[in-house]
Parts: sequence; C-alpha cells; structure tokens
Amino acid sequence: MGRNSWMPSPKRGDIYEDPNFLLRWSHWRRLVLALRLGRDQGAALDLGTGRGFLLPYLVTRYHLVFATEIDQRQDGEEFQDWARGKSFLWWAGERVAKELGDEAHSRLLLLYADGAHLPMASGSVDMVFCLDVLEHMPLELRALTISECHRVLRLGGSLIVSMPRETGFSAWLRFLVRGLFMKNGSSNEAHAGYDSLQDLKAIRRVFGQVRPSYSPVPLLWRLNPTLLVKATKK
Repeated sequence: MGRNSWMPSPKRGDIYEDPNFLLRWSHWRRLVLALRLGRDQGAALDLGTGRGFLLPYLVTRYHLVFATEIDQRQDGEEFQDWARGKSFLWWAGERVAKELGDEAHSRLLLLYADGAHLPMASGSVDMVFCLDVLEHMPLELRALTISECHRVLRLGGSLIVSMPRETGFSAWLRFLVRGLFMKNGSSNEAHAGYDSLQDLKAIRRVFGQVRPSYSPVPLLWRLNPTLLVKATKK
C-alpha cells in the first residue's frame, strides 16, 4: 500500500465510459485529487459507492474498506440494461474481484445503508470519501449525512467530499464547454442548480478544520466545475 499504489487513469472502457475524452479525464482527475487528499492507513468508508468506482484504489491503500449504497435501481425505475438485474453493491464487489482478485474481499465490507443512517460504530474509520453524492440527496438528509460522517470518523480522521459547482460563473463555463466539445450540451439535470456552498457551510459547522480546493485543475481555482473539501475531525 502507499502513494505508489495503482492510481486512476482516463482510459476508455473503464469506470466512466463517456466517449468524450475530456469528460472522462475530468472524472478521473477528480478521483486522483480526492485520493491524494487522503492518508494511506487504517480504515476507510466509501459513502455512496455506486458501482464501486473508487473501491479498487481504496482497497490497495487501506487495511479495511467499508462501502455503502442504497439504490438497486436508477431514479426509482427498473434496473437499467447495464445492471442486468444486479444491485450497485453487487457490481461494486465484482469490480474489486475483477481488478484485484478474490483475496481483496477480505478487506472489503459492503453495506446496504444510506448516509444519514450509517450502521457503523462511532470512531470506526480514519477516512470517509463522499464523492459525487450530496448533490443527489434531499436537502434535509445532507446535513444528517455530514453529521454521520463526523460520528464514524476517529479523532484526526478526515472527510473528503466532491461537489459540483452548478451556480455562478463555473456553471456557465461548464455549459459552454459541453456545448462546444460534448454531444450533450447541458449540465446534469439530476443536480442542476445545486449550490455546493450550502453544503460547505454545513461541513464547516460540524468539523473543526476544513480545507476547500478545486478540480480538475486546482490552479484555475473557482473556474473549476468541482469543489473538493477535506474536513478533519478535531
């Protein structure tokens, strides 16, 4: 385990299968930056793991990895074609087995749970990764989820959150880039209008130390489409 462990890359046919390289690269860059904000030891939680996009990388870095998910269906509809009748958690486990082998499952615990009600003991993990999750949750559950993340973290542990910036100049720039370079010219309607600053304020109310950054190109600061936050429990 450690910094030299396998890191994501925007190769075709992997986690984010969008045919546009720019979009794939942006997704993967977000994962890389989030991983670099973490520390490679102890136990980690991947909250809202989906199909396990992040799990192969977490399992190579942490002695124990928890992964939670609730939806077996997309937006309340029947299973989509890619799912073939299987849940998100099933596909997450399959991804780890395919990439790392069955032995990796000894360090992975898949939990059917939502972020506002984590079935985990207080102070049980060193890192919580909550990537591209809060914007898909109802407003009243987001504050509860942030509090639950704080509860399950050990003292000195950190929460890593990624959130889209769907308001202001960054939202306009995202729309422009999609219109010029991507087949789908609009933002993701599932979280259009989401205001990441609301959740940033909620995180600051709960955690003692908060450090915001931006993705995929940190030097561009607020021009970036994604806000990354590292919040440490004191």
